[in-house]
Amino acid sequence: MSLSALRLLAVQRGLLPCRLKPTRIRLGHHLADLYQPVGPRRGTALTLHGMSPLGERDPRQIRFNQALATVGFEVISPRLPSIARLQMHTDQIDELTDLIDAAVERTRTPHLHLSSVSFTAGLMLAAAPQVRRPERIGPTLAVGAFVDIHTTTDALLGHPDATGYAWKIIFANLLRDRHRDLSLMLHQAAMDEWHQRTEPRWSRLLALLPPEYANRVTALLASPEARQRMWQRLRSDGHPTLTHGDLTTRIGRQPGPVTLLHGRHDPVIPAEQSQRIHETLTTHGRPAHLMVTDLLGHGDTKVRLRDLRQAPGVLRALDGWMEGEPLRVVEAPKAAPAVQAA
Repeated sequence: MSLSALRLLAVQRGLLPCRLKPTRIRLGHHLADLYQPVGPRRGTALTLHGMSPLGERDPRQIRFNQALATVGFEVISPRLPSIARLQMHTDQIDELTDLIDAAVERTRTPHLHLSSVSFTAGLMLAAAPQVRRPERIGPTLAVGAFVDIHTTTDALLGHPDATGYAWKIIFANLLRDRHRDLSLMLHQAAMDEWHQRTEPRWSRLLALLPPEYANRVTALLASPEARQRMWQRLRSDGHPTLTHGDLTTRIGRQPGPVTLLHGRHDPVIPAEQSQRIHETLTTHGRPAHLMVTDLLGHGDTKVRLRDLRQAPGVLRALDGWMEGEPLRVVEAPKAAPAVQAA
């Protein structure tokens, strides 16, 4: 465990101040933030944001980019317009392939580090084997990665603590071409939840819909049974996103070693998704490290004192990614039960 990994985690969590500002560059057809390294350059990292309307300007993404720069990485953080608009479609894999190719051509270091989170992490893993120069792809970090829309949605609809933001995004995408009004309402409801609006905008738009659609929106937002019925209907319709929604067959031949970090109780994407990715990679003989930990929720860390004993494992995983060392699988020990007050 190195001081670099400790500093990376401390800056990302806001425990150490960092005021590094990026410059704006063009990367292929995309705009990107470029963070210059502090001290000797140890590599270049392409960091891809998750499904956040703020994209690369999401505070969590900024902190991670700053943290990488403070430990010597040049960081390229592009805006992914369709993902920032909360869209999901299979063309995004080719879009990320082109983006990685552009970053490889730009970088002066021998290998390009890759990093992403959540839904985008699955797309990144599907895109990496398609690049023009796979020998230039270095270590890959995937945090809370998604690989299969079917099992992810099943978990979201069946878990009492699952966030509504995620299923609304999935349904809004699946309904976009067939029930546009319903799709727009669910998209707005997801945005309201993301922004934590006390007066949701979707409720004001509800009056503009025909009664049939208004009732359907209300039922979906209020009733788990209605969501399950809609999900079964969508699965039977054979939507292209569902037909090609399992990325397992596209991720096995990674050009570089892969580090997978996942929260044991991630309320959006279950840890089984990263476990499936790890199994696929090892089946193809690719070096991979899996760390399942209580230190991660979804999209950020949620450190509790009783979980701190897992920190060394997370730091070693980050070290392995920065150095490109294949590590063994680690299932972090479960946190000890909380002591109840008498």
